[in-house]
Amino acid sequence: QGAVVQKYLLEKSRIVSQGTYERNYHVFYYLLSGATELERNALHLLPSDKYHYLNAKNLTLENCDEKYEFSRLKQSMEMVGFSPEKQRRLFMVLSAVLLLGNVEFHPKKSAYHHDESVNVKNLDVVHLISELLKVKYDTLLAALTSKRVKASDETVVMQYKLHEAIAARDALAKCLYGALFDSIVLQVN
Repeated sequence: QGAVVQKYLLEKSRIVSQGTYERNYHVFYYLLSGATELERNALHLLPSDKYHYLNAKNLTLENCDEKYEFSRLKQSMEMVGFSPEKQRRLFMVLSAVLLLGNVEFHPKKSAYHHDESVNVKNLDVVHLISELLKVKYDTLLAALTSKRVKASDETVVMQYKLHEAIAARDALAKCLYGALFDSIVLQVN
């Protein structure tokens, strides 16, 4: 006998915001509750109320042992072929997604009055995310603050305004989570 898992309507908008009485995806809370001290340090995990992407009003569920659920999750993942190393890499991406929500921007100091571009306020968070994702710090920083536009044979770098930088940060978090979800479905199948 066999089965095939298919992705159906992954609600990526939930990654960056939730309704008043909603929580983000359970896996985030399981990870934050169940990770060992060693895992917490390696993944740069913070207390759940320190993440902007988690609805602070609904951090806990009644009658749910999230620490136990995390151990069950890891056991289930192992049963379907996720090695401890693959699990660790998966949790690194989850941690990076949560940390992306904590990236803050401020207006760049400029001599030009019409310049509305931004800088990242907390560069230390970008360092942690780049470490977790195994990407170059400068590349990640550039992706959070600017975009490249190709016109004819030229590539022009355009700096984001504040609302554009926030939208790009949130889009990156949703894209990372979606890609992670796709890779999990692929691995299970």
